[in-house]
Amino acid sequence: MAQKLGRTEKTVRGWLQKYSQVGFSGLTTIKSGGNNTKVFIAENLTDSTTSITSYIELKLLIAQELEEIVPYFALYAHCRCKHKSKLKVARKSHYKKDPKAEELFKKP
Repeated sequence: MAQKLGRTEKTVRGWLQKYSQVGFSGLTTIKSGGNNTKVFIAENLTDSTTSITSYIELKLLIAQELEEIVPYFALYAHCRCKHKSKLKVARKSHYKKDPKAEELFKKP
């Protein structure tokens, strides 16, 4: 049957399961929507006026704007692979650090 329809057996099996669970109406409904997160990330990373400096800030912005929770490592991997981004924030200087002692370590 799958060969006659030009589909894989897995696809036909999925149709049969859906038909047995929901009926014919389940087969005729069209899923709409999608993952707007990727578009949102692309727009915010390419925008030159953005103030995002870390992946955590981007994760919080996605949570606020899209009301969607994205795991940090998934967000990190997506941004690094798809957008070649490197969001880095310099570490804060220690409050006890002596500025005069710092000059001794700098190259002349």
